[in-house]
Amino acid sequence: MLRSWIARVLLIACLGWLALPFELVAHPDTLTTAIDEKERRLFEVQRDIAVLKEATRLRLEAQETRLQKDLQHLQLRIEEQDAQFAGQLATQFEAQEESLQKDLYELQSRIERQDGQLADIHAETGRLHLFLVIFASFLTLLVAATGVATWYSAGTRARDMVQAWIAQHESERNAGGREALSKIRGDVVTNFGEAMEPILSEQVVKAWLNKGLALGRLTRNAEALAAYEQVIMHFGEATELVLREQVAKALFNKGVALGRLTRSAEALAAYEQVMIRFGEATEPVLREQVVKALLNKGVALGRLTQSVEAIAAYEEVISRFGEAAEPVLREGVAKALANKGATLGRLARYEEAIAAYDQVVARFGMAPELFLREGVAKVLVNKGVALDRLGRSEEATAVYEDAMARFGEATEPSVRAQVMRALNSMGLHLLRQAKLFWDDREARTQLLAAARVNFDRVLEWEAQNASTLGNLGYLLFLSGQPDQALESLQYALTLGGEELYRDMVKDAETDTVLEDAEFRVLLDRIWQED
Repeated sequence: MLRSWIARVLLIACLGWLALPFELVAHPDTLTTAIDEKERRLFEVQRDIAVLKEATRLRLEAQETRLQKDLQHLQLRIEEQDAQFAGQLATQFEAQEESLQKDLYELQSRIERQDGQLADIHAETGRLHLFLVIFASFLTLLVAATGVATWYSAGTRARDMVQAWIAQHESERNAGGREALSKIRGDVVTNFGEAMEPILSEQVVKAWLNKGLALGRLTRNAEALAAYEQVIMHFGEATELVLREQVAKALFNKGVALGRLTRSAEALAAYEQVMIRFGEATEPVLREQVVKALLNKGVALGRLTQSVEAIAAYEEVISRFGEAAEPVLREGVAKALANKGATLGRLARYEEAIAAYDQVVARFGMAPELFLREGVAKVLVNKGVALDRLGRSEEATAVYEDAMARFGEATEPSVRAQVMRALNSMGLHLLRQAKLFWDDREARTQLLAAARVNFDRVLEWEAQNASTLGNLGYLLFLSGQPDQALESLQYALTLGGEELYRDMVKDAETDTVLEDAEFRVLLDRIWQED
């Protein structure tokens, strides 16, 4: 019975499934409606997902912005607390130093008084010595009448007695003086010996230095300068390495603070002091300050338009530390070569600049260290610009492509910044090439399109890159899109200011075409409105 019932159920189910396709065929409108309904629901789901993704992205961006602001606020509070703590420690040191100075003055006064007492003792002893000599002479004269033998015997005994008395009492008096002096010296050691122990000295000097650094981060450079002066004044003659290191750092950072205060000549003097005091040092921590001082000396000389002297400073870094193996010194050499090349470029000595850039690539092109990778990427871009200025466009293109091949996939922000420079420079190079082939419509269009690709890629990474926005605005204007050009140029000049405006004027005056005159009118109008 059960088997029969199960068989009937299965038969009915099979007949139902077989009948379903005939029902759908018999009613095609129903099938179409069902499909449309599913597609509509699928579209709604996809739309809801897209809205949810966008809302999530916006919430995450807002949350990230808040977190960044909170982090900046926290960092500022930490720096303020560091400065406050360092200031308190320095103030305590000043108070302790003042108290110790008073004690020292009092002890010095005691020493001077004791010295005066000793002088009085010696004077009294001398007077007594003279009196006894006269007394002995008187005795000698008194016994002269009794005979030469008696006189001689009396004189000898008198002199012996005088010398014995003087020796006895002078020894006693001098012993008392030496004991007093020894006690005073013991007091000096007791009061000052512990205060000048290396550990305490190290803590004090670091407190002053950290106070200066914290004040510098808060752009309170004049106060930072005063803190560095305290280090130099109190510990400038120290012989311990840990203290000499802090003095070297204080002198270097003094130069930095003076530079920020636009007191370049005084900054140079501070860097020179680093060289004078520590230029021949062999300790790595001191050599590091020397290379940094030489680099900053070159920068300061450049700001004073003393380019030849700046180049000499960079060459001194290369000659002194060119074979060094320490990472910080290798970084200094790479920076010196790069800065030398940049300075030569500003003097329009492009061939020499390219040679300097080539040395950076030859020495450090395969280095894995981040700071050296960044330096190599930077000089490759600068080399491309120099080649462009010499009219060697094919070589410039090859250099930009080399930079992209080496670092195009880099994720480090500092290296990626140089990649963006390479892309922007490559785009500008292509734009200028388009101006050279302006009468060839097809070539011009292709070159402008290739330039646009480079600019767009930069703006994908950094939407507020002023230089690239300006170049894009120029390209859009030359491409016959003045409205889009206006929007891009307004944004670019708001971000880049006068420096960008001047650069764009130079671009418009290079290899000019008819459209450049109209572009200058638009550019000047935007700048004057801003």
